[in-house]
Amino acid sequence: MSASTAVSTSARLAKTLRRSSPVRSGPWSSAEASPTERGDLLARIAAGGFPEAVERQGARRQRWFDSYLDTMLQREVRELANVAGLGDLPRLMLLLAARAGTLLNYSGLARDLGMPQTTLKRYIALLETAFLVVSVPAWFRNIGKRLIKSPKLILADAGLLAHLLGGGDGVQRFFGAVLENFVLMELVKQASFHADRPAIHHYRTSDGLEVDAVIERRGGPVCAVEVQAAATLTSRDSRGLRSLADTLGDEFGAGVVLHNGNEAARLAPKIWALPLSALWA
Repeated sequence: MSASTAVSTSARLAKTLRRSSPVRSGPWSSAEASPTERGDLLARIAAGGFPEAVERQGARRQRWFDSYLDTMLQREVRELANVAGLGDLPRLMLLLAARAGTLLNYSGLARDLGMPQTTLKRYIALLETAFLVVSVPAWFRNIGKRLIKSPKLILADAGLLAHLLGGGDGVQRFFGAVLENFVLMELVKQASFHADRPAIHHYRTSDGLEVDAVIERRGGPVCAVEVQAAATLTSRDSRGLRSLADTLGDEFGAGVVLHNGNEAARLAPKIWALPLSALWA
C-alpha cells in the first residue's frame, strides 16, 4: 500500500466509522475505568475497552464482538480498499491473536495462510488502518550491539484478543502473551494522552534478551517496562532491563518489571519491581 493510498484509506475509514460502525469510539484505556473494576485481572482483560462490549456479558458480548469483526472485515475494509479474498481476513485475525506480542514474521504467516507475502503485508496494513492491530516497532541505535529490528504486532483491544482466543480458557492458556498485549496497549493509549506523545518500542537482542516496552520522549531519558505474569520474580526477570540500562548508560531513566503480585522492590540501580496496579497510579 502506498503512502498516499494509506492516507486516503485512513481518512475514509474515519468517516465511515463515525457513520456506520457499531463502535462510536476507540476502546477505553483501563485508566478510565473505575477502581472497583480492577479486582479481577482476567475479567478486566477479557472485558476489553469498548463500552458496548464492557456492558455485555457471556453470549451477548460474544455476539457483539462477532458483529464488530464482521462489520470491520466484511464491509468496511471491502468498501475502503476493494480487497479480494476477504475470507482470509478472519483467519488472519485468528492467527495474529494466537501470536499476539511475538515478532512479526511475514514469511511464517504467509506460509500458514497460503498467500503471497505482498498480499499479507497489504492485509496487515489495512488492519492497522482499521485500528484492529497495532505495530510496535523495534528500538535500536547504531551502538554496535546486535539488535532485532522486526516489529511486534498486538491487537488494539484486549477484549477482542480474548474473544478471538475463545474466551476464558484461551486467555488462561495464553495468559503471558495476553497480559503483555494488554499492558502494551495501555501504554500506547496512555502515551497518546500525553502532551509529549512519547514513542513506544520493544527491545530485543540477537541473543534473546528483551524488554516489552521502551518509552522514549524526545530530549528525555529512556524508560522501559517488562511484563511478567508471575506473582514472584527472580533475577532473570530483569535481565533485559539491565541489558538496556548498560546499553544506554546515563540516558537510561528507569526500568520497571510489572508483575501479578502485590510487592514493590528494588531489583537493581534504577530498576524496580512493581505490581500491575502501578499502570494506573
